[in-house]
Amino acid sequence: MNGNYITWSTLLNEGDTISIPLLDHTENETVQATDLGITILYEDDVLLIANKPAGMDTHPSQPGEAHSLLNGIAHHLQITGQTCMIKHIHRLDKDTTGAVLFAKNRLIGSMLDKMLEEREIKRTYLALVEGNIKKDEGEIKEKIGRDRHHATRRRVSPTGQTAVTHYRVLNRDSKKNLTLVSCTLESGRTHQIRVHFSHLNHPLAGDTLYGGKRHFHVKPCMQGKSNSSTRFLKKK
Repeated sequence: MNGNYITWSTLLNEGDTISIPLLDHTENETVQATDLGITILYEDDVLLIANKPAGMDTHPSQPGEAHSLLNGIAHHLQITGQTCMIKHIHRLDKDTTGAVLFAKNRLIGSMLDKMLEEREIKRTYLALVEGNIKKDEGEIKEKIGRDRHHATRRRVSPTGQTAVTHYRVLNRDSKKNLTLVSCTLESGRTHQIRVHFSHLNHPLAGDTLYGGKRHFHVKPCMQGKSNSSTRFLKKK
């Protein structure tokens, strides 16, 4: 207000000038920069897309944490001489690997948030689930809520939030009793894919939190056709 930073509760007077710094390049000093060898998939002046490895949080879960994807992005910005802010537009579960979209200023962040909300940004997930899914494609429409008996688990609940998952079978491995599916979401609930397939009695391979078997270890397929991804399945 009138060139000075103010709190939201400040009272305004007639004639005051209000400015909103949508395109400022204030460095995000609250995120510690850490060299984590993050792979940048795409970058321009206003946004960035990075690959999140499995086993890494999208952002710090508590103060002082320095090994999340956001910390790695902060390091990338630091070594490339960029002093812009950085904001993740969506998240991936810690054990999930894939592309995460970041905004470099408040204006593009708000625009991308709106696009995500209106489903103008499309996201596709690959999941290796246990068992043989007989239908070639389908829809899982079950509400998801918190599990009051577990701090981090979610469950299908009639009082939960609306959640819709569309899936398509890409490959079936009868010897290992696994199915590779492609999923798109109409909603983005926490653990949605994991909860929905567990509800169908087809938990994700290795997802012990939702009933998957521990002896499966999935390595991401870096190249080749998607229907050969089950070749990367190994037993511990």
